[in-house]
Amino acid sequence: MAELMNKVPVRPASRNVVYSIIDGERDYQDAGEGNAAPHPDAQRRNGALSPGECLLCIEQIAAEARAAWYKPDGQAAMAPFMRKIAGVSVQFMENYTAPPRACHDPLSPDTSL
Repeated sequence: MAELMNKVPVRPASRNVVYSIIDGERDYQDAGEGNAAPHPDAQRRNGALSPGECLLCIEQIAAEARAAWYKPDGQAAMAPFMRKIAGVSVQFMENYTAPPRACHDPLSPDTSL
């Protein structure tokens, strides 16, 4: 079996648009707007969710996405929930990290952290 080479990420223009949408969701979450507002008794730094809270939020949002998908025009109706799931997932990785995919260089010139 040939060894896999570490490759620089591919970043198509369509993905840049998606990442921009996720950035907007993260800004909304960080601002504590709407249902992203921290509970008054929350004792977390900068409104960051704990790992368990991230998972619970994703599960709740996924349930809401499923309910929206079941209705007419379900794909469009569930799209905002997918954006929220992506935002919570990014928040988790910002605060608690995540291992990169094998054979993927996450620090290419256009994606350096």
